[in-house]
Amino acid sequence: MPKFSTFDPQTMSTTMLTMNKNPPDSKVGEFLIPSMQAPRRSLTTRSSEMNYVAVLTETRATRSANEGFRLLLASAKHVVSGVKPHDVISPVTLLTELAKVTSLLDGYNEILVDELFKCNILALEDAILTCYLKLLVEMARSNSFYHGEVCRLLLRALTTIESEDAPEEKISQIHGSFQTMIKELPRFSESLLKQISRNLPFMTKSWQSQVHFYRSMLELVDYVPEEVSLEVLSRLIHKIIDLDCQCPKEEMVSEDDETQFSMETAEDHAVKEMKHSLGNTFDRLMEVFFEYIDRHVIDVDDLKRTYRKFLTVFDKFILSTYKCLHIQFLLLYICSKRPVITDHFIDFLWHKVQNPNTPVVFRQIAVYYLGSLLCRCSFIGVGTLKDSLLLMTRFLHSYVAQSSSAQSLTVDLSKHGTFYSVCQSVFYCIAFRHKEIIEGDDGLGYLQRLNLEQIVTSPLNPLKVISPAVGIHFANVTRHYQVVYCYAIFERNQRSALPMANPGNQKLDVYFPFDPYVLLRSKRFVEPIYREYVDHLKSSVDEDPEQNNNSSSDSDGEDDEDEEMVSTSLKSAAEKMFAYSVSPGFAH
Repeated sequence: MPKFSTFDPQTMSTTMLTMNKNPPDSKVGEFLIPSMQAPRRSLTTRSSEMNYVAVLTETRATRSANEGFRLLLASAKHVVSGVKPHDVISPVTLLTELAKVTSLLDGYNEILVDELFKCNILALEDAILTCYLKLLVEMARSNSFYHGEVCRLLLRALTTIESEDAPEEKISQIHGSFQTMIKELPRFSESLLKQISRNLPFMTKSWQSQVHFYRSMLELVDYVPEEVSLEVLSRLIHKIIDLDCQCPKEEMVSEDDETQFSMETAEDHAVKEMKHSLGNTFDRLMEVFFEYIDRHVIDVDDLKRTYRKFLTVFDKFILSTYKCLHIQFLLLYICSKRPVITDHFIDFLWHKVQNPNTPVVFRQIAVYYLGSLLCRCSFIGVGTLKDSLLLMTRFLHSYVAQSSSAQSLTVDLSKHGTFYSVCQSVFYCIAFRHKEIIEGDDGLGYLQRLNLEQIVTSPLNPLKVISPAVGIHFANVTRHYQVVYCYAIFERNQRSALPMANPGNQKLDVYFPFDPYVLLRSKRFVEPIYREYVDHLKSSVDEDPEQNNNSSSDSDGEDDEDEEMVSTSLKSAAEKMFAYSVSPGFAH
């Protein structure tokens, strides 16, 4: 436009005369005085004619913002903030056009990208969200540098849902973008796994955000490649184990004491909140995992794939975590779906116990899992129990025979830890399910053929090392059926006990992983397949004391005296183990 450097009256007169002859909207008037020009075309109209390639190429080359780039940047801020300033490019147009030129979004143009990455995805309108996700996919296609940022942006959106109801349609669109990138971009999965680990919500975040995130990640597990699927599940389980370890049963039971022991239905559990904050979050996450398993049990092949994934995670993380309390019930729940799964899990555990190449601590934990599984699962019949006990007692007899031929046998937990752990599991199973064994075909004969007396009276003296609670219950059962008499051994162990520098090393660790489940909401999945402990011997005494007296009189009077000689301290230790929330879970 011409500019006047000096004031010229003659020129001004000519100008005014020209304006009088021509309307203000004519071409002549447009190029004379700016204040009297025709209305300027809006930036929005000009944006429809913008050459995005030229603008971005010039900006990248000159490393400076031209007028077109400033318009693009202002329009991007409108997409992020949702506040529309005067005259910007519409979000749909902007995102659609940028998706066509993603190869130019580097160098100085990254300022525009950084602005777009500040967007709250779930706050976008549906039409804008569709275009925005297409832009992210195109950016990932054009440059692998953006894989991590795109993953972070999408995962962050899933962790910001604070309401109980999730925007399902928008989440579905996010999963659609993930599926497209995973299918088309081979290296995208690597960035996805890294970002999942970094964006897992911290345990103190609201249960709503954690539930929605875990549910979305389990949905992702179903469509990613097999090896990636296992890695995603591993990261989720590994994170939730931390939460499990932060929720001791004693704390949760004490806070929910008013409702924990009341008679409630499954519907009551579904609406009840744990008073323990972390416990409530963990309870809801366990519910998410149980629901996921339920969706994969209709088809046998799908169930087997799911079982293999969870078994791999169990072997890698759960089995090696000291005293998990609840997360292992996911395996128990999967086993309840098909007998073949149960048999495989039992074989898996027993193989670990027998394998001499497995570290001793893992052999011990594996047999704890085996014993607890056999006792607590209502879907495991007495036939499977008897077969398992036969395998374990044969192992014990073989161990005693081999050890006695190699060296003099003495009580030594550090050397014979696996032997004592198998003993404790065998005694636990017999004390827990003796009634079913005896009522079966040739039940008493079966107990006698186990030759338990040879194990109990061996120089390794397992009753001195195992849990007092398990030992006393086992002694009551075997004395009742006149299979083994243990009280004389208890008393001898008490008399021979000597002060030691570190007496804790001479007692076996007590851990039965499937002890009572105390989470209120997710308990509805466990209750139908769970067996509670019942003291059948105490019940029989209450119902028919005369029969009990006759049974007792048949045994030697010397044994009665030995039973009464068991020290008060030993009984006190056993009573502590009977508590609801403490192993081995003989709950009264």
